[in-house]
Amino acid sequence: MKLPEVKATNPKFGVYLYDGAHDYRSQLLGLMFAKPFLADRALIIVDDTNWKDVSQANKDFIDTHPQCQLLLDLPTTVVGCEQTFWNGIQVLSWDASRQ
Repeated sequence: MKLPEVKATNPKFGVYLYDGAHDYRSQLLGLMFAKPFLADRALIIVDDTNWKDVSQANKDFIDTHPQCQLLLDLPTTVVGCEQTFWNGIQVLSWDASRQ
């Protein structure tokens, strides 16, 4: 069975996972650079949110972008290597129509 060919002229992502460097600048730039590629409604998943720099960058991004909201915050009891969520996870929502 041959799948239909899909030609996207302006591809957008419905889910973005950031698992890059965990310093404040890298975290914030990772979110900023993703904005043009996000679908009108998307999820942003960020790991290692127990680190203060990561959670602060996420907070600053949310505070300066009304399109973004924190949906879920799953911190761990230990910083690093927790069996449940390793080092914390946050799930953010992106809705381009939200002002």
